[in-house]
Amino acid sequence: MAAGAWKINNNAKIMLGTGSILLDGIFQLTLHSIGASANLLSGNVSSWTSIGSEVTGGGYTAVGETLSTTTWALSGQNGKFDSSDWIMTGSIASIKYAVIMYSISGTSGHPLCYSTLSTTGFAVTGSNTLNNVALAA
Repeated sequence: MAAGAWKINNNAKIMLGTGSILLDGIFQLTLHSIGASANLLSGNVSSWTSIGSEVTGGGYTAVGETLSTTTWALSGQNGKFDSSDWIMTGSIASIKYAVIMYSISGTSGHPLCYSTLSTTGFAVTGSNTLNNVALAA
């Protein structure tokens, strides 16, 4: 299965309007297992800790990786969010979701959106890599 479209979290829409999420802020990418399904699919998570089931291991750092060189642009009638390529190497299992989070501090933030990367959990092993993030809003 190819990765699914990015879905904007319902609470993020309100937080964008109230200024709790700033589009020129710091964003992090976190990876989660199938255990995060109920929370993410509800569309109403308000904090990184309310998602749960973050994966561990390999070259992955808890609370995700900071996305660098983030940009917002207009492409036709669509807004587009992009960042420098994000590359994770090392052995890590049970990845199902990627979440882009607006960072408040090194250990907390507000989920902006998520993508279902696979219908079941998958692993990155050996010399394989998981990379590249692009979001058309």
